[in-house]
Amino acid sequence: MISLHCIRLLLSNAYLIKGPVNILVDTGSPGEGKKIIRYLQQQGLQLRDTSKRNMLCQAKSK
Repeated sequence: MISLHCIRLLLSNAYLIKGPVNILVDTGSPGEGKKIIRYLQQQGLQLRDTSKRNMLCQAKSK
């Protein structure tokens, strides 16, 4: 089963796609890594349990 989790960050959101392969989508702004790691731990995961193919997104201003 695959589930989508929203990780609320200061300026954006990161997402965890939890399934046979765990994927992080967006990793937030500098300094928000601890919050993501804490959320992963609450889900019974470690950072090493996520795919090496994490998706990074970048905000663009007009």
